[in-house]
Amino acid sequence: LLDDPGPEAQRRRAGLLGVLCLAGRVAPCEDAVDILSSQGQAADADAAPLASHGCGLGGLHSCVLAGDLASAGRGMDRDRSLAVSSYARACTGDARSGCEGLRELCRQGYLSGCETLLRSRDDASRPEPTSGSPEASAGEPTR
Repeated sequence: LLDDPGPEAQRRRAGLLGVLCLAGRVAPCEDAVDILSSQGQAADADAAPLASHGCGLGGLHSCVLAGDLASAGRGMDRDRSLAVSSYARACTGDARSGCEGLRELCRQGYLSGCETLLRSRDDASRPEPTSGSPEASAGEPTR
């Protein structure tokens, strides 16, 4: 099953990986979505929920795939808001393709993509607070 390159065997493999994905494991989500995405539009309806679930688990690649599917309306109704949130999660997690997805939505005239891209760049360019700085001590009890 694992070595069989045939589409039916790969679909069964994706199904097994999907079970692991839904059990809370990120890597199987991403593997299942990669397999399903390579099988064309017929498999996109199975790929979309796994990509969203993997993104929710913190899988940056899953977030990019969820954004791609939502942006194009593959496997679901076109949902630019979901695309933006998925790409943003990937972008702020240092997945360049998430930032590229936001940039593409911006180019298409979807302003939320532009705003989110700018915010993620601002967040990434801000230095981490050092200990003793007002930002680092905010919320800490005073002595």
